[in-house]
Amino acid sequence: MSSKFMKSAAVLGTATLASLLLVACGSKTADKPADSGSSEAKEITFYVEDQYKAFAESAAKAYEKEAGVKVNIKTGDQMGGLDNLSLDNQSGKAPDVMMAPYDRVGSLGTDGQLSEVTLSDGAKTDDTTKSLVTVGGKVYGAPAVIESLVMYYNKDLIKEAPKTFADLEILLKIANTLSLVKKVKQLLS
Repeated sequence: MSSKFMKSAAVLGTATLASLLLVACGSKTADKPADSGSSEAKEITFYVEDQYKAFAESAAKAYEKEAGVKVNIKTGDQMGGLDNLSLDNQSGKAPDVMMAPYDRVGSLGTDGQLSEVTLSDGAKTDDTTKSLVTVGGKVYGAPAVIESLVMYYNKDLIKEAPKTFADLEILLKIANTLSLVKKVKQLLS
């Protein structure tokens, strides 16, 4: 496999650079924004999917020690938690912090479901990652998990790897057409 192809695959992975983010949920009431980051907050709720519970517990322990704020961890279905955020914000039941896929952060932020956050100077993020959670100059999350995806191909089936997404789409259309032709032949025989 050529290094040029590997570089292209790495660029593809950048599109999913920050798959999950820590986000600050919006207002606890319709009129008053939550201010769990203030020195007055004595307790906050951190909502995560079950698979991230160990991460949440570790982060909570460090935060409790540093900030003197108790962190209650709640687990549940990530997408369900995001879908319920609007009603939970209105009823005061929304978590103060939660993990969310980066592609949901923009719409949740512009809908007023997330509070704007300020990343610290020590935040381990770059401009590309930050742009995934920034809408209209407002930052709505901080990366928690970063991943890269790699594409492999079978040289017996494809002589040369696609160089662009357009090339990949063409290959997909050809594969779908060949699959359809094969199915039609099977039905007719």
